[in-house]
Amino acid sequence: MDCLKALFKKFCNKEIIFYLIFGVLTTLVSLIVYYFCTLAFLNPQNAVQLQIANIISWVLSVAFAYVTNRKYVFESKSEDIFSEGVKFFSARLSTLLIDMFFMAMLVTIFKMNDSIAKILVQFIILVVNYILSKFLVFKKADNSVNKKKKDKFLILFFLMFMLICCFFPYTGDDLAWGTQIGLDRLSNWFDNYNGRYAGNLLILALTR
Repeated sequence: MDCLKALFKKFCNKEIIFYLIFGVLTTLVSLIVYYFCTLAFLNPQNAVQLQIANIISWVLSVAFAYVTNRKYVFESKSEDIFSEGVKFFSARLSTLLIDMFFMAMLVTIFKMNDSIAKILVQFIILVVNYILSKFLVFKKADNSVNKKKKDKFLILFFLMFMLICCFFPYTGDDLAWGTQIGLDRLSNWFDNYNGRYAGNLLILALTR
């Protein structure tokens, strides 16, 4: 029990909790804007209009994310707001490219429902954004050699993990999740399957 409490205090700190809260709010902003665009004046079945909707939702959600991340999550004291803002938007631009890539692959190539695909992609974006924000944008000054090595190791580890997820051959149950079977489970919202909705969505995102 003491071990679990120690792990909770270590990993469930204020920063992570606030990031998750505002991350969810940022995701909601992104989704609301995206759905408004596709329902009001853009056709998601058109590849170009699909990406235009993505870009509009990205710009508004990133502006919201920068203000909330700076003030509440990482509590940045930097006076060089312009430089910090440029780094933040640049980091989010990289995740926009990831977003566009997966949306194009899932919707345009694999013909997945764009609303479902958008939700799946947000799982990946949420994690990548946290890593970039913590270690690149709002990174606190620290001259410790060991700290710098640790940061580089974590970033390298995450990138290697993503590469493995993308290119490692399907094995075991992944052969089902990575095929139409997984999409059929999603279309029925995992009805009478296992009750692990968040885990199932994560598996679908990782196997694609």
